[in-house]
Amino acid sequence: MLRLYWVVPEARGRRIAEQALRAVTALSFDVLGLHRIEVNHSAQNTAPCLVAERVGYVAEGVKRSEALHADGCHDMHQHARIATDPA
Repeated sequence: MLRLYWVVPEARGRRIAEQALRAVTALSFDVLGLHRIEVNHSAQNTAPCLVAERVGYVAEGVKRSEALHADGCHDMHQHARIATDPA
């Protein structure tokens, strides 16, 4: 699993994560030839959900109690894009 983006608090709100995800997505499909990319994030954090949707990642579901965080287990939202999805 590759962690694609985190943005430090002072840089949030400038769509930096969106730009980074667009670049990594294009590189992954166009250069690396990947077929599918997934983005997973804590259901308690809505910002990554918005980023994924803006870049064309489709929400696929919830992985219940999937990730252990400092404050306990979190449900994780899963989004994905496949190479044939529109950019």
